[in-house]
Amino acid sequence: MRLTKEAGKQTVKMSKTEWLSIGKTAGWVEAQNLDVVKTLGKLTDRELTRAIRDGIMAEEGAIKQYETVVDSTKNKKVKKVLQSIADEEKAHVGELQALLKELLPDEQKFLNDGAKEAKK
Repeated sequence: MRLTKEAGKQTVKMSKTEWLSIGKTAGWVEAQNLDVVKTLGKLTDRELTRAIRDGIMAEEGAIKQYETVVDSTKNKKVKKVLQSIADEEKAHVGELQALLKELLPDEQKFLNDGAKEAKK
């Protein structure tokens, strides 16, 4: 590690190893390690369905992100790969929706009611 002065400012330059060592000492590097990620406590049925809805929102956000890039580039390989990933995310949405329908018997009724409203 070395300290330098540039344009009146002090700058510390260090290697990745030094950076990780400081991070471990400070405790913030471990937070990035999956071995120390804490699991959630037991969820109530309501919390579980809310977590699944959050998952659906995350998947929808990923679809939007990938398809925005697909629509913004002329690179055929990038378009093909990112659209494929977006399509996988759409399948994930379907899986999560199926779980909701299983956990919430009235979920399909609400979806049907919404579809009827959209047709009006």
